[in-house]
This record gives sequence, structure tokens and C-alpha cells, in this order.
Amino acid sequence: HLVDTQAVRLPGLYLRHQLARLALPLIVGVASAPSHEGAVWAGGDLIAGLSLVRCLGDQPYIDQIRNIDVSGRDSHGRVHLVLHTDAGVVRWGLSPVEEQSIEPSGATKAMWLAEVYRQRGRIDAGGKIVDLFGPAVFVHQPTYNTPGTAKSYTWSR
Repeated sequence: HLVDTQAVRLPGLYLRHQLARLALPLIVGVASAPSHEGAVWAGGDLIAGLSLVRCLGDQPYIDQIRNIDVSGRDSHGRVHLVLHTDAGVVRWGLSPVEEQSIEPSGATKAMWLAEVYRQRGRIDAGGKIVDLFGPAVFVHQPTYNTPGTAKSYTWSR
């Protein structure tokens, strides 16, 4: 289903193979059922995903984002956003509209993501997991031959 920036459902139904031609971000994991055409889609998870689209929509790496997953929640029920690329994951955390002192602001996270892109050419740091919700950027790649271990590094700006 297609929605505008205010979560109003627009006319039409689109198949997955048509998404590439639309050149729009795909938001997955929305819990609530679709609204009727012309009505606002209920649910904070879609609003959270759209706030991230607004935050990152004009960035040169937007085409690296396969989808924005809004299905994750923290222990308080708040949406935790995850960006999936074709090879890795960016775990954004709380949406830009829920900036709080427990996580960096959306502007800071966007700046960090731009720096990962500048340094590595990809927002997933080359097929890794990039965490933006802590006090610094944390990049890691789980090693599959030793359970419970990961190769990782951090940096902050």
C-alpha cells in the first residue's frame, strides 16, 4: 500500500516487483491493518518509519536501504527501527520523533550514518551490523564459527 508523508493511504495496490519503479522506501512490520484510501493509517509504528524516511530521504545512500523494519519494540513498547540493506543491517533505535536523552538525537544518528557511508561507501559498512542507538557507532560482524563472539569496533565523533 502506498501512503503519503502524513500516513494517509493513497489509491492503488502495488506488487513487490513494481517497487523498484516507484523508487520509494519500503516500510515493513507495520502491526495495524491498512486504512481505507484517503484515511490516516492508524499506528505509531508506521509514523515512526515515516519519520525516518523524512530524516534520510535526501541522503545519497537512500537507495541502499531495502526496507525499514518497524516491528521491533523495546521494553517500554517503543518502536525500534532497523534498516535492511541487501547485505547488512543498520539498527537505528528510537525514531527521530522520539528523541530522548537515552539515545543520541536523530540528527546525530544521521550524521554518524553519513560518516559510515563516507568512510566505507555503504551504510552497512560493507555487509555488517551497524548500531547507532548507543553512545557511539558500533560496527560488528558476528563470526559464525564461534557462538557468542563477534568482531567489532566503535568510533564516536
